[in-house]
Amino acid sequence: PALLATGGAAQIGALLKAYHLAVADFTPPSPPVWRHGAQALTAGEIVLHGDFGPHNLIWSETSLIGVIDFELARPGHPLEDAGFAVIRAAQLRPDEMTRPVGFESPPDRRARLAAFARGFGGQPSILIDAALRAQRAEIDRIARFGAAGADPWATFLRRGLDATARNELAWLEANAGALA
Repeated sequence: PALLATGGAAQIGALLKAYHLAVADFTPPSPPVWRHGAQALTAGEIVLHGDFGPHNLIWSETSLIGVIDFELARPGHPLEDAGFAVIRAAQLRPDEMTRPVGFESPPDRRARLAAFARGFGGQPSILIDAALRAQRAEIDRIARFGAAGADPWATFLRRGLDATARNELAWLEANAGALA
């Protein structure tokens, strides 16, 4: 399938960029209330998808054709979305986490990172930095909102996804230099 091909990572980057361009001039009604609470957009921010990964993308056999699930949309800088997405598109995570997505063996992560960067428009090193920031922020959201009982983060916390996210972060920190 297209998702597993290296070109699939480029398609993910390109669709994310197209989404960002489509919402660049959107201003939500005031006061905007998101899943996590009220928050206005500030300078340089757009409405992020907030959960842009293969699990929320619709594929045909050969190409990416849509995106779903906007429940975690929120204000932020486009690189926040890109950091979250590139982890999943390029499989910047431990080897055992690549199998449930459909890879028989770990993919060429550097090639997938480069493909995502071509699609999104950016440098792999900037995307690695964005991925590190995005993963740390995700861990913080799970801890903060999960402890307050706010879903879906409370469910993430109950399911142990905070530990999964920390495991991904540790892998990314250990391999960031080799990837960039």
